[in-house]
Amino acid sequence: MNKIGILTHHSVYNFGANLQALSTQECLRKKGYDAYIINWIPKDLHEVYINTTPKLQCEEHELFFKKYYRLTEECYTCKDVARVIEKEKFDGIVIGSDAVTRHFPFSYRYSIGRKGFRKVYLNSTDYYPNPYWGCFSQYLTKKIPVCMMSVSSQGTYWKDITGWEKNKIGKSLQKCSFISVRDSFTQEAFAYFTDNNVIPQITPDPVFSLNQNLDLSEEEKKERYVIFSFKKETMPPESWISQLKMQFNKNNYKVVSLPYPQEECCFEVDEKIQLPLSPLDWYNIIKDSSGYIGNNMHPIVAALHNSIPVFSFDYYAVRRNKKSEPEITKSKIYDLLKNANLLDNYYNIQFGYNNIPDYNYVFDKIVSPDKELLKNFSSSMKQQYDLMIQSMINYMENKK
Repeated sequence: MNKIGILTHHSVYNFGANLQALSTQECLRKKGYDAYIINWIPKDLHEVYINTTPKLQCEEHELFFKKYYRLTEECYTCKDVARVIEKEKFDGIVIGSDAVTRHFPFSYRYSIGRKGFRKVYLNSTDYYPNPYWGCFSQYLTKKIPVCMMSVSSQGTYWKDITGWEKNKIGKSLQKCSFISVRDSFTQEAFAYFTDNNVIPQITPDPVFSLNQNLDLSEEEKKERYVIFSFKKETMPPESWISQLKMQFNKNNYKVVSLPYPQEECCFEVDEKIQLPLSPLDWYNIIKDSSGYIGNNMHPIVAALHNSIPVFSFDYYAVRRNKKSEPEITKSKIYDLLKNANLLDNYYNIQFGYNNIPDYNYVFDKIVSPDKELLKNFSSSMKQQYDLMIQSMINYMENKK
């Protein structure tokens, strides 16, 4: 086996998604494979990012793609993907990582209001079939191994997927040569879809091996700074942020805000990192920091990969309606921090900010971390990642 194609969320304007795609590409190249990212672009999802991301930031991501990705020609359908696979003569396909195996059942695509049925907005990666489920295989003239690597079905209601939808998804999964998933939520979902014929191993996100895959060296920190990174709709009260900032400043820590591709942070700090920002610059800001406090998963992955303390203000959780309690155990960040024995560094904002942790408590978790725990977890993730990659390669080589 010489040439491998990668299918993942490579083209979205998202720092973490871009870095996990690059990490996978470079890992396979280090293993001696001619790895390319299959340039499948879901038009509707791409349109969402175009409309919600500042123009200069869009251009920054596009520059990153051009500089670092090895891309095939663009494709837009399962048939397009199959055609590109055969044109490039790929010997195997790796799907993932990221939330590429999402499916909302038909009943969730419509809601009933005063004016009758209303279609709920979902993009083409939110329901089966699409190329992330391996549905291009039916159009290939030659069978090749297809693997799923650290994939996720985050945020979906898989228990409500029944009948023909469940059966078709289950059959697609059982056609894969190798499957691993990123979280226990997806592990349970795949076991359900396949009637327990497939119970995949939980494996790390590729960003947990980014330093190794990109040959990024560890450099001495030039200054002590802590990152605050909150979206406008999910940030704690500004008074709380201000108190926490003052506490860090009293202890000679600078506080910087880290933006999201779609928005900059809107609270007072010592230094505001502004857009446009490249994914690798974003990563290096986290890598060189003394701590991360904020939303989203990939900044936490980037920090933990470098044994940097974190405190998560998570907003992910499965919630069936506004009145139901959020199921925080279904959150990908909860799952990650549980595995890291860091749930004391976790709060889910879907419970509101009335019971927000005291700012002194958050401060202590950052400045007085269990350094040995962080170091061991980072090392464990790297080892698990290496084992997963080798297992996947073995499966592909044996399926030739």
